[in-house]
Amino acid sequence: MEVLTSNNIYQKIESIVSSSEKSVKIASAWIKGSKFERLVDLIKEKENLTLEVILRASEFRDLLITDEKTFKKIKEVNGKIYLSNRLHAKFVIVDDSKVVVGSANLTDSGLSDIASGNIEAGVYYSEQDDKEKVEEIVKYFENIKRNFSNEFGENLIGFTLNPVKPESFEFIVVKDDINLQSYVEVKLPEEKVLARIVSIYSYDIGFFANPFTSYESKVFAPFEDFKKIFSDGKDNEWKKAAAYAYINENGNTVKIAVADVVGTIKDGKLDTVKKPFNVGQAVYKASEETLKTLMKKNFSGREMIYPVKVGKLQDTNIEAFLDAKEVVNKHMLVVGTTGSGKSYFVKRFICKLVKSEIQVFIFDPHGEYYEDLKNCIEDEKIEHIYFEDTLLPVYAEEFEDLIKQAGYGNLISGNSNNAKENKNKIFKYIKPSLKLTGLRERDILSIVEKFQGNLKDELKKSLIEIFGENTLKNQKEVIEKI
Repeated sequence: MEVLTSNNIYQKIESIVSSSEKSVKIASAWIKGSKFERLVDLIKEKENLTLEVILRASEFRDLLITDEKTFKKIKEVNGKIYLSNRLHAKFVIVDDSKVVVGSANLTDSGLSDIASGNIEAGVYYSEQDDKEKVEEIVKYFENIKRNFSNEFGENLIGFTLNPVKPESFEFIVVKDDINLQSYVEVKLPEEKVLARIVSIYSYDIGFFANPFTSYESKVFAPFEDFKKIFSDGKDNEWKKAAAYAYINENGNTVKIAVADVVGTIKDGKLDTVKKPFNVGQAVYKASEETLKTLMKKNFSGREMIYPVKVGKLQDTNIEAFLDAKEVVNKHMLVVGTTGSGKSYFVKRFICKLVKSEIQVFIFDPHGEYYEDLKNCIEDEKIEHIYFEDTLLPVYAEEFEDLIKQAGYGNLISGNSNNAKENKNKIFKYIKPSLKLTGLRERDILSIVEKFQGNLKDELKKSLIEIFGENTLKNQKEVIEKI
């Protein structure tokens, strides 16, 4: 260990950074000035060297000291920046083998000699002198970076606002290239929260309305300006021109996005969110690693038995899957407005299912599936059965309604013996299960033939006129083919 004073802290840091070969890691509440820029210039001359910097961002004042020049300088060497709201530690680690720890921020005043700068103190450790101490400080840096900081990189797109709820949250957007339906993640110490953007609003930060609290917010224009332009007595054309000029003068916009929570990810498993996280959390684009981890897993976290590719997640190249075993064993409902792509999705899904050697039965009353499916499924794998229009009641009550609509309700309604007997016949031959129904042996006309009452012949004629005789007679053929 070597004790450092204000007169040699910077010299030691510059010396070990000059000798760096693999990595430089810096933690400092504030960073600014020519001395730090000199250190980055030393790094710039080296190939394949990584720079990681943890900064404090607990209040706006921190970013007035660590100004934008610092960020630009770090980006010159493709360095990674992490923001912590509680950082006070100051140390520099080189190649995970040399460490300077002390009181000095990496600013010109913190790194100047005792005559012109702050009075600081520090210590230097090397792997040769005290390997355990160096390893302990390296682990400490990684812990701060991983658990108490947010990465300030290309994937950082915003910060959460009031309110944060378990099922949704809003965040202020700090990067423009995000779209509706994009997936985002919030990194918490023990888990990640995965969410999907459902709304994006754009506000002019200099134009009247404050969407968050009231007109008292300093971020938005004072309410007096609003009254000046829109008060009674002002000419309408002047109001338009004044509003247009006001927008152009103040100009900048801020975007607010609303995200619905999908769930939390922990140990590769997706689970429900049980409580809200804190306001001010960093929001990132969902990483490919996060999304790929989930795409072939069920909600329980188990690997899909028969993953079937159904497309790609919007705005990504990540393939999306459904578990055919879950669909076959349980239920799947596809809903959407007209033209939203329900049929297109189902056709693609069926093509993939058949290729997975799963047998599929399709009831297609509109005849829209066969022509498309034969383009993606081999002919020998398709048995195309065509039926003429067929009336196939599933419930006895449906057949009762049919008779009533035809005008012969007295054959099955009321307390007469005929009505009771006819109703028994209907419930005997028409049942929800095709394995039990009498329609396997009889068509609808033969069932009506067993009715009692003088109107049964009139009912048969009426049904034939409405549906056609072939339609009423081919139920048995349809059921046998099914």
